[in-house]
Amino acid sequence: MITKNDPDKKTSELWSLYDSQPEKARPMSFWFYYPTEKRAKLAKGVLGKEGFDVDILPPGGPRDNWLCLAYKSMVPEYLEFSDLKK
Repeated sequence: MITKNDPDKKTSELWSLYDSQPEKARPMSFWFYYPTEKRAKLAKGVLGKEGFDVDILPPGGPRDNWLCLAYKSMVPEYLEFSDLKK
């Protein structure tokens, strides 16, 4: 669902407005946080099937979450960003 203050939509709009080659694939990284290692590994599997390289990093402290860091070269389009959250 697109909302007026959707940061993914705004990012995509700005990229198209200020980039001379908005259709060119760029190296992108996405940071996903999960409360357990099991969930981070599950996300790694899903993202890997979508063509991402993924690193999982443990929490930095007792109240922190696991980091699932995903990398992929892609065209910065709104629907791509939006679908990653699902």
